[in-house]
Amino acid sequence: QYRSHTSNRRRVGTEFRVASHISESLSRLWDLLLDFFAGSGTLGEAAANHGRNYLLIDNNPEAIQVMICRLASTNPELVGCEALLKLS
Repeated sequence: QYRSHTSNRRRVGTEFRVASHISESLSRLWDLLLDFFAGSGTLGEAAANHGRNYLLIDNNPEAIQVMICRLASTNPELVGCEALLKLS
């Protein structure tokens, strides 16, 4: 199904606002937020913006590459990604 760039941006913006609300209001400073299906790393970005730690897990090499780029400013520690990244 076709989605316009505008509706996709709106959806991504909404997802970030929800993740931001969760990280800010349902956790405390320096808490660890876990996302076992991290995808593009939305929760990680929101957590970092609010001073929370994050642990993102995904088995999709493309998603991991997106997370690496998206979270580069937070200097994420990559653990166990080497084999997945070699496949892509």
